[in-house]
Amino acid sequence: MPERVSFYDNLSAAEVLSFYADLKGVSGERVGPMLDRVGLKAARDRRVGGYSKGMRQRLNLAQALLADPDLLVLDEPTSGLDPLMEAAFRETIGEAKKRGGTVFLSSHIMSEVEALCD
Repeated sequence: MPERVSFYDNLSAAEVLSFYADLKGVSGERVGPMLDRVGLKAARDRRVGGYSKGMRQRLNLAQALLADPDLLVLDEPTSGLDPLMEAAFRETIGEAKKRGGTVFLSSHIMSEVEALCD
């Protein structure tokens, strides 16, 4: 998951995740729950071009988690997130670790690194 992400601005979040689901061979039924998980359910049909940086970052996280990967590589993953979404992000990463996933994290925020690393 890169710090800066580019999406097709004319697509909605649901369309973007459906595209990635097809690429990753994942059922499109995962799109709705994943958008809900990252707090974008209400904005699922809005064009991504109108999203704030934090919303784009949440969509980026959703596409990274869509296929439940065993390995996540994250660069400044909380950049642009508000405190509530940062807490939700930490919880999501904790869930990935509990199911046996590996997370590589790059961040200049040491408190974030300390909270997520074991």
